[in-house]
Amino acid sequence: MASNTQKLQHATACFNAGQFDTAKALCIELLRNEPVDVEVLHLSGIISAQAKNFNVAADLLYHAINLAPDNAQYHSSLGNVLFALQRPAEALAAYDKAILLKSDYAQAYTNRGNVLVAVGRTDEALLSYERAVALLPEYAQGHYSLAALLVHLQRLPEALARYGELIALQPENPLAHHHRAIVYRALHQTQAAIDGFETVLSIAPDDVVALVNLGNERLELQQVDAAMVCYEKAIAFQPDLAEAQWNRALIWLMQGHLKEGWKHYEWRWKKPEFMAASFGAKIPLWHAQAPRPRNLYIWAEQGVGDEVMFGALLPQSLQLADRVTVHVDPRLVPLFKRSMPDVDIQPKQVLAPDHDFDARLPMGSLAREFCNTPMAFRAIASPFLKADPARVQSLKNKLHATQTEVRPLVCGLSWTSNALTGQARSIELTTLLSSIDAPGLQFVSLQYGEVQQDVADVRHALGTQVHCEDSVDNFNDLDGLAALIDACDLVISIDNSTAHMAGALGKPTWLLLPFAANWRWGLHTQISPWYPTVKLYRQAAPADWSAVFAQVRQDLAHALLR
Repeated sequence: MASNTQKLQHATACFNAGQFDTAKALCIELLRNEPVDVEVLHLSGIISAQAKNFNVAADLLYHAINLAPDNAQYHSSLGNVLFALQRPAEALAAYDKAILLKSDYAQAYTNRGNVLVAVGRTDEALLSYERAVALLPEYAQGHYSLAALLVHLQRLPEALARYGELIALQPENPLAHHHRAIVYRALHQTQAAIDGFETVLSIAPDDVVALVNLGNERLELQQVDAAMVCYEKAIAFQPDLAEAQWNRALIWLMQGHLKEGWKHYEWRWKKPEFMAASFGAKIPLWHAQAPRPRNLYIWAEQGVGDEVMFGALLPQSLQLADRVTVHVDPRLVPLFKRSMPDVDIQPKQVLAPDHDFDARLPMGSLAREFCNTPMAFRAIASPFLKADPARVQSLKNKLHATQTEVRPLVCGLSWTSNALTGQARSIELTTLLSSIDAPGLQFVSLQYGEVQQDVADVRHALGTQVHCEDSVDNFNDLDGLAALIDACDLVISIDNSTAHMAGALGKPTWLLLPFAANWRWGLHTQISPWYPTVKLYRQAAPADWSAVFAQVRQDLAHALLR
């Protein structure tokens, strides 16, 4: 017959092998024979924690500690359970006690750091993680936790070094390679990120997240076909992977495969950020085979730029129902109402509408019905938005009040984006104007947000004046912004909502695009099917605006001669 020691060893081996039920049964048998065996109590507590029976686990571990108060491991295990019970102060006290009993307890320092991160004490957490890896340089989890915190603190080069140490310890750990690749991506080291994701896939070929991330990085280098291969491999492994399906749809749209692209554009509703924007669940979704609805509800589910772009199709939406009600960003309501009098435009609500609608349709899905061929875009009016004529004239009078005999070209400028991908799109105002300024230009800020410092820097560095119109809040007063755009002769903008507004108003617009431009601007073209008056200028290489600025200077010289 096996001894209690042998049974405990067997229970421990079963637990380590993932045979939790067997380990639990052995511990119950052991405690029945010896209720105060501290090692069995400790193992039982860990088993209960693994099963998420945290209150039971805490009782067992407190019992073990009462019997053996100087065992550092028991206090550390209790800290893990208390943290799971969302009792961070008690968890920290348990880890501190473990460290007091065993000053070189690297694992306790790491777990203590986890609690400190959770309660926002990141500086202390950093010290705790650093102490852990100093005590035990081969402790992989310590390096992983430290690297993750450094990423959170945006200390990315240091995080890279830590992931490098982790990879040296565990060269076949795909997660370490994956996270290091993500840091390379954040540092805009695209080729290094690609190499990292490819390493992940050499270890785990079916890692669909790595496949999608590799596809995304390929797109950053405009390797469109290679990106598509990545997405299709991911879909082969996991057909319901929304991110891969969605990205594949965007490539089709970029390539002009419109029907297939818009069809798969619907995969956005499987992505969390879009699921949250779904309104009116009790109203049936519109589809072409259903009876024609009397009242159709359309809601804008994306950003202001998308609302403007897809808003081009709202007049055609009247073909789908007897009456159409559209909810858009409240800032767009006056502009849309003036421009589309036959459509009932209302401010977007926090809650779904309770009116008696027969069907609903997200605004982004209108393209699936009306934009399946290049010729279909000809049905979009240009302009399809109309600014307030009185405000336009008033602003023109103000802008022209100080003009001399030779009327300058009034050029509206927008140079930055607040979007998550905005850094690659944005240009420093000083950089932009030092590259394109010329006699005969009068600059007007169309940029939303706090721009006073940018304007002051340009005035100090270049002596160039950029007019900021005090009567218009470019962020909150979009009807005023539309009038200000219309008062300009030309708009030069990066890819943001201002560019969409200018294109929708039919204003001559020069759009400055990064190397990996957004899907909606297609590939390699200089024109947009959505906005005939928008001219596209594309980077020739990632992060290199020189060719764009050279072409803009040349085109400005021609414009000023007219």
